[in-house]
Amino acid sequence: MGSQSNIFNYIGTSHIQGNLSQNNNSMISEDAVAVFIQGTSLDLNDLRVKVKEFLTGFKLNRTLDEDWEAMSYYMSGLQQVKDTDTYSLIVSAEHVYQFDPDLYYKLVWYPPEVISLFDKIVNETFRDNFVSDHLKPGFDKVILTTFVNLKKVSSIREIDYREINHLICLRGLVIRVSDIYPEMKMPCFRCTACGNKVSETIERGRIREPAQCGKCSNRHAFELVHNLCLFTDKQFIKLQEIQDRVP
Repeated sequence: MGSQSNIFNYIGTSHIQGNLSQNNNSMISEDAVAVFIQGTSLDLNDLRVKVKEFLTGFKLNRTLDEDWEAMSYYMSGLQQVKDTDTYSLIVSAEHVYQFDPDLYYKLVWYPPEVISLFDKIVNETFRDNFVSDHLKPGFDKVILTTFVNLKKVSSIREIDYREINHLICLRGLVIRVSDIYPEMKMPCFRCTACGNKVSETIERGRIREPAQCGKCSNRHAFELVHNLCLFTDKQFIKLQEIQDRVP
């Protein structure tokens, strides 16, 4: 996985002055930095904390037995990913809303940024908790998150310009499906000078090529290695309004 700076562009930082008390006789002043994702008001650091807490802390209240599911719901899901060797995690948006309504609305309003961050933290959490130390250097599996169960379900005729770039749920009749096409999700670049490999992510449909090699410091020396890139299946569907929604 790429580093944090490989996934998001930043539009700036704001410094928040704060005092931390070490003991009764001394006070240490530190600057807390808020990092915002480009084009949004999303504080990246705050968002990372919320996503991590959701993945590791959300539990279903199915029973009063405190010993039922000692592991959180989605940590159990990651355990299942390991057991089945199926690298996909389905996340219920209803669970996100129950855990933190603010995080849910950020998911709906900024899906490219929030889902990319979910993918990153899911993979970090999986490597930290379910991959043995001796396997981590060569571990190249990538888990992709899929969101279901949004609170609002719309009909086709209800969709307008306000839904552009938002995460929505539609109810309709599928009348046509396309063939399955490969879609690049994580490009892999190789430095032509030293052979260093770097995985990037795609932001708003654009592939970000590394500007400088972190190993040999050569600039603009990377080439795309297609057989090392991560692809997922992509399919187009054509929907029609269901009969009971037609006026």
